Amino acid sequence: MVAPSPDVPAEYREVLSLEEIEGLQPQLRFPIKLAISQPSSGSGWTADEIAIIESWEEPLRATGFVDSIVVLPESLSESCGWRLAYHCGVLRNRRAAARFHADALLFVAAQTEVRQYANPASILNLTVVGLWLVPAHHRNATTVLEGTLIDNRNEYVYAFSRAYGEVKMVRPLAYSNWRRSADLSRQRALADFGSRMLAELEKYDVPAPTP
Repeated sequence: MVAPSPDVPAEYREVLSLEEIEGLQPQLRFPIKLAISQPSSGSGWTADEIAIIESWEEPLRATGFVDSIVVLPESLSESCGWRLAYHCGVLRNRRAAARFHADALLFVAAQTEVRQYANPASILNLTVVGLWLVPAHHRNATTVLEGTLIDNRNEYVYAFSRAYGEVKMVRPLAYSNWRRSADLSRQRALADFGSRMLAELEKYDVPAPTP
């Protein structure tokens, strides 16, 4: 086993050897209660994003894998600090999931990049008409979203999925807003991710729920 860094508190160090991790076995009894983490970096889920996540519940129930879902609140997210983000991110979310008596945790990471530039028509920003009416400013956003579904007790990995969301916007300077393009790209990534994760869980031979 690789020796843990002395800068990492003992509670956040890996306690299992590689052989023990490879030997983990599935132990969940379906259907389960699934907790969904806040994104591991950046801002927390917005109301619109939570609505997208909660829309997954019925399709997930139909698989027989999930009985209910809960989006973990930011108020239960422990602050790790940048030095410990990698080491304590999963553990802090497992603790929050345990408070909701969840059987499994969907640990989500989201990264959004926004590219901003002006086209030659931006010279017209010097006029009132150009400022308000000429689409000269580009705000292109791309979000990469990854999620790993693990048993909240032994960390056995049941599913992994990666999704992308891209938005390209060109607006007059007066209406140009990079945050809007970033938000839309995250929402598109979430919608794509939900479909991909559903497809992963449908691979399990779980009896469909009875009406």
